[in-house]
Amino acid sequence: MAKHRSSPGTCARCSKPKNPTDFCKNKSRPDGLSDYCKPCRKYIRQQARLKDPEGYRMKKREAYKRRSPEEIALYLDYQRKYREEHKQQNAEYQKEYRAAHRQELNEKKVVYISSHPEYAKNRKEWSRRWRENNRERVLARAIKAVHKRRATLAQSGGSFTELEWQVMLSVFGCACLCCGRRDVTLTRDHVVPISRQGRNEIANIQPLCRSCNAKKHIKITDYRDPILLQKVLALLEKAA
Repeated sequence: MAKHRSSPGTCARCSKPKNPTDFCKNKSRPDGLSDYCKPCRKYIRQQARLKDPEGYRMKKREAYKRRSPEEIALYLDYQRKYREEHKQQNAEYQKEYRAAHRQELNEKKVVYISSHPEYAKNRKEWSRRWRENNRERVLARAIKAVHKRRATLAQSGGSFTELEWQVMLSVFGCACLCCGRRDVTLTRDHVVPISRQGRNEIANIQPLCRSCNAKKHIKITDYRDPILLQKVLALLEKAA
């Protein structure tokens, strides 16, 4: 049973004197304020959600359905304004939350995709439509990624020429060293990724197709034949 404040300006849970601004609004109370201060109200809701997650969600849905269209419109407008005023704060919170719950979020995503085949089926189409409707944002992201990579390459040290890359392709047969395909565009993959202190030099490069390069991601995987790699380095040393 919910407790009520014993005196005005005092929280019903922590019994500490508070300012009116420390309470949420509640039209059903005589003074128009909630019985609990904002921190205590947040704690009570968190405990209720942890104790019975499904029951808590059902209760919230039922309360939402009981609202009039005018109340729903005011609530949505309030949410929109709050997001706009606290955009930076929300972005930082989301970033911290994703970092702290990465494994849990990935597991939920796998479960959702497996139980919603239409999501996996239409995902590429949704992505294509989004890119078409947000060309400026896509371009801005691409430019930002290029600048970030250039800065990372400059810090990692090392460099290699187009001639060195062509020699490597020739020795390794102009094929992806992971899947063996020759009918694809080959990319310059860093065996030890730049993000993991790998150097941007030919001794740390291997030809992979775009798909295999993406699958490798930031793993340290060397697909090169040691004998052929030594041949590449020897040819480049003679050319120098």
